[in-house]
Amino acid sequence: MIRVHVFVEGQTEETFVRELLYGYFIEKNIFLNPILVRTSTTGKGGVVSYAKIKPQLHRKCLEDQTVP
Repeated sequence: MIRVHVFVEGQTEETFVRELLYGYFIEKNIFLNPILVRTSTTGKGGVVSYAKIKPQLHRKCLEDQTVP
């Protein structure tokens, strides 16, 4: 099975991945894992630059010890 981490900005995007994309990809043996990215301390607003979220993405990728 292939695992794909999908970084999303908010609950709407997370729901989109879980409810609309998940079923299609699971049939193809691809598991989607939506992960909420923290965009601010209040949780409001979107990602304004890649540099702002790069440390979070890097840490999340390092958490998965099963990846070669």
